[in-house]
Amino acid sequence: MKKRIILCSVIAFVVLLVAGVVGVGVFGARTVNFENSLTVENKTEGVYVDFSSHSHADGYYIYRFDETQKETIATITKLNKTAFTDETAENGKMYQYSVQAFNDEGETFETQSLDIMRIETPEILSVKNGVGGIDLSWKKIDGVDKYTIYREHKGAKTLIAEVSPDNPCEYTDETAVNGEKYKYAVVASADKYKSATEYEKSNTYVPAPENVKAVNNNGSISVTWSKVADADGYLIYRKTNGNKWTYLGTFGNDIIGYTDTDVSSGNVYTYTVKALSENIYSGFDSFGVSTNYVDAPTIKNIANVDDCVKITWNPISKATQYRVYKKADGETNWKFIGECRSASFTDSKVGDGVGYRYTVRAVGDKGGLSTYLEGKTITVLKMPGIKLYCGGKAITVKWDIRPLATSYRVYRKAGNATNWTYIATVKSDKNYYTDKQVKNGVNYTYTVRQVYSDIYGSYNKGVSTKFYPAPKVTAKLSPKGLRLNWDKANAGTGYFIDRKTENNMNWTNIATVDGLGKVTYTDAKADYGYYNYYRVRVKGTNRISDTVSIYGIDPKIPAVALTYDDGPHPTVTHDILDVLEKYDARATFFVVGSRVPEYPDCVKRAGKIGCEIGNHTYNHKILTSATNSQITAEISKTNSLVKNITGKAPEIARAPGGSFNSRVKETVDMPLIQWSVDTLDWKHRNANSVISSVKSSTRDGSIILMHDLYTSTAQATETIVPWLISEGYQLVTVTELMQLKGIDMKDGSVYYSAS
Repeated sequence: MKKRIILCSVIAFVVLLVAGVVGVGVFGARTVNFENSLTVENKTEGVYVDFSSHSHADGYYIYRFDETQKETIATITKLNKTAFTDETAENGKMYQYSVQAFNDEGETFETQSLDIMRIETPEILSVKNGVGGIDLSWKKIDGVDKYTIYREHKGAKTLIAEVSPDNPCEYTDETAVNGEKYKYAVVASADKYKSATEYEKSNTYVPAPENVKAVNNNGSISVTWSKVADADGYLIYRKTNGNKWTYLGTFGNDIIGYTDTDVSSGNVYTYTVKALSENIYSGFDSFGVSTNYVDAPTIKNIANVDDCVKITWNPISKATQYRVYKKADGETNWKFIGECRSASFTDSKVGDGVGYRYTVRAVGDKGGLSTYLEGKTITVLKMPGIKLYCGGKAITVKWDIRPLATSYRVYRKAGNATNWTYIATVKSDKNYYTDKQVKNGVNYTYTVRQVYSDIYGSYNKGVSTKFYPAPKVTAKLSPKGLRLNWDKANAGTGYFIDRKTENNMNWTNIATVDGLGKVTYTDAKADYGYYNYYRVRVKGTNRISDTVSIYGIDPKIPAVALTYDDGPHPTVTHDILDVLEKYDARATFFVVGSRVPEYPDCVKRAGKIGCEIGNHTYNHKILTSATNSQITAEISKTNSLVKNITGKAPEIARAPGGSFNSRVKETVDMPLIQWSVDTLDWKHRNANSVISSVKSSTRDGSIILMHDLYTSTAQATETIVPWLISEGYQLVTVTELMQLKGIDMKDGSVYYSAS
C-alpha cells in the first residue's frame, strides 16, 4: 500500500509539473477514463449500475442519457459504494449510463458509456397445482419479445420453456413430478436485453385426478376418477345448472367413486375432484365434467298389437322426447329403433315368433340422456292369416297354424259394435272355429290371437263378412268334368258360380245360371291336378254358399285305382305313402279296424294327401261265415275308428278274401269293391312279380289289388306308380274312378272295375 501511495504521489507531482509547464490549471479539464469498469443490468427494482472504484476519487456522478437529455441522476460521496439502482427508469425505454469520478482537487475521471433497455421483471402472480402440471401465471410486460421460464429443483436451475408475448401470460409445467418441490422464475426479453431472473415462488406438485366421469343412473349419478399415487384423499365438488361449486365431501385414498343421489330430472350437474397429499391440494378442472341428468323411464306395458309391438312407459318430468332401443334373442347390444315425444311407441319391424327386449331412454329439456334400464321382454305373436267361410247356419273362421301357439283366442264384432267380444279359446291342434250364433243380414268381423304360455298375440282390424244362409253345395267328379249340385234357393233370380284354385286363390266367376230351377253345373275347365274351390251366390240376394272343394281329375285321361288291403302297417304303409306323395298320386286303403288305433298316423296321413280310406272289417273276419250282427259290428266299429282319426267315415267296403253273398251285401249296406287286377303279392311276396302283373293286366278303369303288409309290395309300388304315370294313367281313388266313369255306386252292389 505504501508503494501505491508513493507511486500515486509521484505521478500526481509529475502531472502537476507538466500542467504548470503547459499552463493548464490544477482543477482544469483534465479527465481520465477508467475503461471496462462499468456494468449495467436490469434488476427487479430498476436498472442496476455497477462500476469500479477510482483511487483518486472523492465521489461519483451517475449520468443517464435517454436520447433527449443527459442528466445527473445520482451523486455518490461514499467512496466504499460503487453501485446504484435507477428506480426511475421506465419499462421499454433505452438508456445510456456513465459514471464520473471526482476529487476535491477538481479532477474527474469518467467511465465509458453503456446502453440498456429497461425491462421490468415479470411478477409471478401464482404458482399452483393445476390439471396436468403446475400452473404459472405472471404479470404482462409491455414491449417484450418473449418470456423465458426457468425452474429450480434441488439446486439445479433449468430453462424449461419460452412463451410468446402474444399468448396469455400462463404456462403449465407438465414435466412436474408428483411429490417434488419446484421454484420458478420468469424472464422477459426484448432484443438483446432481458429482465432480472428472480426465483420468487415455489410449489410441491400434487397431480389432479384424471379420467373424471359422470354417468347417469336411475335416481343417481355415478362419479368416478383415476387413483393418484401417494394421495391421502380426494375432495369432490358439484355445480348445479352452472351455479357455484358446492363441496360434497372428502374421501379416503381407497375411494375413487361417489354416487350422488341428490339429483332431479332436467338439471345439469357438473363435477370436479381434487387430490390431497400432506395437506397440499392438487389442482382441479374448473370446467369439470357435466351430465344432464334425466330420470330413466320404466316400461309399464308391452303388448302384441296390430302385428306390431306396442310399448308404453311412465312420462318423465322435463323430458322432451324418448329414444327406444331393442335387442332380439341372442343379441347383446341395444339397437336404436326410433324416437317419439309421447310415452308410447309401436315397433312394426318385428318377426313372428321372435323374442325381443325393449328399453327406453329419456332426453332432457337441457339435453342429456337417461341411462338404460334392463327393460322388458316379449315374444312377438302376430295374428294368423284369417279366412271366413259362410254357409248353412254358421260362419267358420279358419286361420294359419302358428308354430309357437299353445292356443288361440277368437274375438268377434257384430254389426256396428266397436269393441271386440271374446267368443272362444281353441286348442293349438285345431285352426278353425264355427260360430253358430249368427243372424241373417248382420255383418260380422273376426280376429284371432295366438297365445303362447301367458303371452297374448297380436290382434288387428280383423276380417269381415255379412252372413246370409245359402244353398248347400256338393261336388263330385263326372265324365265331363267337376260337377256341382246345390239346394234350390227360395228367393232370387238365379245363381253365380265362383271358383278359385290352389294356383289362384282369388274368386273368379265362371258361370251364371238364370232362374232358380237349375241346380247343377259341370266345370269342364277345372284346374286338374289341384284342389278346386267352389261357391254359389244367389242372384238378387246377399246369400253365399259354403265353400266346397274337390281335387281336379281330368275325365279325358285314363285312370286306375290302386288299392291296398289289411293295413295299416307302421313302415310299409308309410313307404307306400312316400311314393304316392312324391308323384302326387292317390290310392284307396281298405283298413282293418283293429290295426287303426295302433297306427293312427298312417291313416291320418293317407287321408291328408287325398287317399281314400275303405272298410275291411274290424277283425278281418270272413263275412259269409258271420252272423248279421257280427257283420254289422265289424263294419260299424271300423267306421267309427276311422272317423275319429280322419273326421270322415268310410263310404266303401271290401270283404275279407273277397267273400260275399246276398246276405253280406244287404247287411254291409255299403258299395262292395272287388278288383280286376290281382297281383297275388300276398302269395309271391316278390316285387318283380307284382310289377309284372300290373304291367300285363292294367287297363283304363282297372282296380288293382295289393296289400300294405309286405316290404316287397312297397318296393313294387316304387316302380308301379311312375310306370303307370308314364303310360298316361291318372292314379285315383276308387270313388273318384267311379265318378270319372259316370258310375253311381249303390249300397249293397259289387264293383270289380270302372271299365
